[in-house]
Amino acid sequence: MTKKSQNFKRLEQEQNKSQMRILMTIGVVILAVVALAVLQGLRGSAPKTLDLNGQPTMGSKDAKVTVIVFEDFKCPVCKYFDQTIVPEIEEKYIKTGKIQYGFRNFMVISPDGDSKTAAMAGECVYNQNKELFFPFSHLMYRAQGDESTAWATKQRILEVASYVSGPNGEKINNDELGKCIDDKRYEEEVMNDQSVGNNAGVNGTPTVFVNGVKVEGATTPGSLVKAIDEALAKAGQ
Repeated sequence: MTKKSQNFKRLEQEQNKSQMRILMTIGVVILAVVALAVLQGLRGSAPKTLDLNGQPTMGSKDAKVTVIVFEDFKCPVCKYFDQTIVPEIEEKYIKTGKIQYGFRNFMVISPDGDSKTAAMAGECVYNQNKELFFPFSHLMYRAQGDESTAWATKQRILEVASYVSGPNGEKINNDELGKCIDDKRYEEEVMNDQSVGNNAGVNGTPTVFVNGVKVEGATTPGSLVKAIDEALAKAGQ
């Protein structure tokens, strides 16, 4: 082999190596792009929609205005909201069919403790008898203990549940409720609510959305009424 041929062979080998390096670099880039796409897909699959599918609701499903409230049964401000703000909203907008009002869990006081127990119990009640959820939630707030204590125990929840009565005298099956709490049957639903809240920017309770828009100062008398009235006006009602 001539020297010229040897040089050409060496050059060819170097070019092949260079091309191999380029191909490997391209391969790494492609893998990185694919990995990023998969990661974004996984993030995209996280629950983000502020809706009331499968959630406790009051009012008309055909209403053009939807109010969604994220609450923690252990939250003292939620108790205030339930006892002072909700009755007015119920009389003016829920009973008249002007809005659909819904509840979603968001645990802030003790997310790994009895806030979660109470939230799962609420899901148990809802899935046992949808008509009994709000009577149950109202009584849970009336029975609320100090937020610094673990009061929302299974025993206390069952005690509260025994006083719940539906519009036609329906009662909660406490045996079934107890089993449901023990089995953590609806833990996934509770955590889904938490994810939806996180994605929506919820960082405290109660947090209220009217037609998907967060209402600032919703616990201030008149603030939520104003937000609902403005949403109704936009909807032509």
